[in-house]
Amino acid sequence: MTITVGDVGRHLAFNLGGELPPALPLIDLVNQAGQYLISSHYWKWRQKVEMHLDLRGSISITGATISSTTLTVANSELDDYTRVTGDRIELTAGTSVTSDFYEIVNHSGDVLTLDSAPGNATADAVGTIDTNTVAFPSDFKRVVPGSAISDSDAIIHGLEFVSLDRLNTLRTNEVDVTSYGNFYGAIVHAGPTGSPNYEPVTPLLAIYPTPSANERDAFTGFYEAGWAEVTDDNDPLTLLDALEGPFFTLCEHWARARVESDESGMAQRLAEFEQDVSLIAAKRVDGGRQPTYGIMRGGAGSIRRHGQHASVPTRFTVNGPS
Repeated sequence: MTITVGDVGRHLAFNLGGELPPALPLIDLVNQAGQYLISSHYWKWRQKVEMHLDLRGSISITGATISSTTLTVANSELDDYTRVTGDRIELTAGTSVTSDFYEIVNHSGDVLTLDSAPGNATADAVGTIDTNTVAFPSDFKRVVPGSAISDSDAIIHGLEFVSLDRLNTLRTNEVDVTSYGNFYGAIVHAGPTGSPNYEPVTPLLAIYPTPSANERDAFTGFYEAGWAEVTDDNDPLTLLDALEGPFFTLCEHWARARVESDESGMAQRLAEFEQDVSLIAAKRVDGGRQPTYGIMRGGAGSIRRHGQHASVPTRFTVNGPS
């Protein structure tokens, strides 16, 4: 069966002896409890089939019109631009242009809206958008541990995760890595942005070098999805069937702790929830769907034949986590 936000509300009203107080909206409670549930365990059912990541070529504009009144930049070159949260444009020249970096808060057609006044110019502003970040799917939580993000056609390029310090060194020194055919990346975060176009904290893949052209589905990989936010009482909850019962229990614990306004009580109630037999059973169901990761390969998991270079995999396998 599929439960809805309204089903949770009716369960709470029955078990708590009445409706939730106005200061504790049902939608907020369900989303808070859902975030906790998804973040508290490595759920296999949240591992999505695949993600496809697009590269964006850098954008250079000349002869752009800018306005400090509307905080906009207009140029035909912007038709091919795809905005990602946190993008900035560097304006470098133009009549009455204040040379600086400006965050792009909106993009429509050939017009950008910036976060602050860039000055005024009539068709002679010059600037560059460094498109050196890649957007993840909207429900992205993290890359599946132990997996990789690889090139879609396994020919042109690969992606190697590095530290932010290493990525900054590559960018600052403009290291020539074209002969390797690799991109280097690290996960960063942009946001939150304020009104009128609010955007939450958004994970992004910062990469080097900056792509020279747009490329759809440049990389593929597996990812773990976060909680699917609900906004209406009729919204269905995205849950493993075995978790629907435990989720009612979690929401009840959450509601009681919030009504009592006792953080220590919340900790105690969540500790009790983690010992719930139905939750433990759901974890067992989820973790047991793939019982093994296959034959151990390499390192201690292989046996080297005497006098030969080949390694023979052992007959032992790696168990999937439950």
